[in-house]
Amino acid sequence: MKRIRAYLITGTFLVLLCYYVVYDTNSQEIVRPSSQQEQETHTEDEVSKTANSDSATIEESSTDTPEADIEKTTESVITSPPVQTNQPTSNVKDYGTYDSIAFDEIEEIQPTVVDKITTEIISSSSHKIVGEEAYYQYASLNDVERDIYRTIVEAIKSTQNIVELRQYRCSEDTVAKVYEHVVADYPQFFYLAKSYYYTYIPGSRNVNQLILRYSDGATEDKFDSRGNLTTRANRDSISQQIYAFNEKVADIVKNIPIDKTDLEKEKQIYDYLQENIVYDTESAQLATGTYYGVVPHAYDVFGAACEGIAVCEGYAELFQYLCYCVGINATQVYGTAMGGAHMWNAVCIVDEWYMLDVTWDDSGNEGLHCYQYFNLTTSQIEANHTVSTVNIRVPNCSSTTHAFYNHYAMYVKDDATAPVNYNIVLDYLASSTDKYLCVYIDNQALDVGKYISRQLLGKASDVQRYIRTQNYSVALSNSYYQIGNYFYIPLK
Repeated sequence: MKRIRAYLITGTFLVLLCYYVVYDTNSQEIVRPSSQQEQETHTEDEVSKTANSDSATIEESSTDTPEADIEKTTESVITSPPVQTNQPTSNVKDYGTYDSIAFDEIEEIQPTVVDKITTEIISSSSHKIVGEEAYYQYASLNDVERDIYRTIVEAIKSTQNIVELRQYRCSEDTVAKVYEHVVADYPQFFYLAKSYYYTYIPGSRNVNQLILRYSDGATEDKFDSRGNLTTRANRDSISQQIYAFNEKVADIVKNIPIDKTDLEKEKQIYDYLQENIVYDTESAQLATGTYYGVVPHAYDVFGAACEGIAVCEGYAELFQYLCYCVGINATQVYGTAMGGAHMWNAVCIVDEWYMLDVTWDDSGNEGLHCYQYFNLTTSQIEANHTVSTVNIRVPNCSSTTHAFYNHYAMYVKDDATAPVNYNIVLDYLASSTDKYLCVYIDNQALDVGKYISRQLLGKASDVQRYIRTQNYSVALSNSYYQIGNYFYIPLK
């Protein structure tokens, strides 16, 4: 006689409430909302007005500054990205916490004959693909755990419900650990339901069977208290979704050149997700414990890739899988942010790991790609994210070598000199399709408007001189967005 238990993974996912700023032309000071609570009271109409309101002008150069061809304007030159209106709920739980449901004691569960899926996930790519043996969580397991891991993976590939684990004589803690490693390594298993069951070997606390469940997005496998499969996800629907997913991923990856560096590939994936996914606020606000919202696949990689709408889990999983497909190792990171459960990524670029959060960088503003959370250190992201290490490992990210501001943003240290890397960024812009010049200002006291007019737009500035010398068709607007230390100047 054995007891069967269900472990339900719960969590509601949220996106960052974008922190906007308004430049006051009278006081010439940055005016911020008085509190987070004040930000959260904006209605959608107010958000729309804020995103398009007149807010400031860039100053004309004075007579003692380098010559600048800048017109004084009364139109808006600072516009805040749209504020995301979804808020963390009060009852969400961290990743890694479980609700345990004990069922009646039952005999060993007999497999129910169900159709297997007929299509497998195929990473069809001309890039060198990250192999399963290199997946970040798998690499940390011992030999026995790896055997269990591979047994579970093979079962999932064919939507097998009953996985025999008796031979491993492993504890429920070991099964929980390995299962979480599989889930974290395989974002492509979008059809795997968010809970599992297991039975014990008679007379011991070792696991006999692992019982997996699958979902077609509308219906999922369900077992009654006696271990009978009472509801079945449609395997034909899952096969069709896998086929559509493979086609979509292949279409995305074919547009990423093989000869690009890993950093360039990463940025292209990051930009693609911002352009092609809409954050599913309504699904994120559903009660804890449900994974089916307005969009059936809002919480998985299929929703992000094929339906173009997802919560943070979908963003993070699609980023991870696309990285696999172009030869970049990546993993999921679970935790909390702003009081609610959240998921983001860690990525390995040239043998060094970095934290990133594409969900929080998605401004929702067409054409504006934000990079405040692109390739951060652990300490940097922990300013507003709390990392969970329950059952999975998390890379220690300490390098700033491939931080965004070292490659794609003009880095400003003081108001008297041009950005230290302006030529590198201009060379990149001249050959890219980016619509904004990104400027990172590492100086809280710097007068941004004056700096832009003198050092970036002034005719005698090093930046403009370089543009003319190289014969680049790069023309900067006299307006900008600000998000954190980053400033985004539209290209004309």
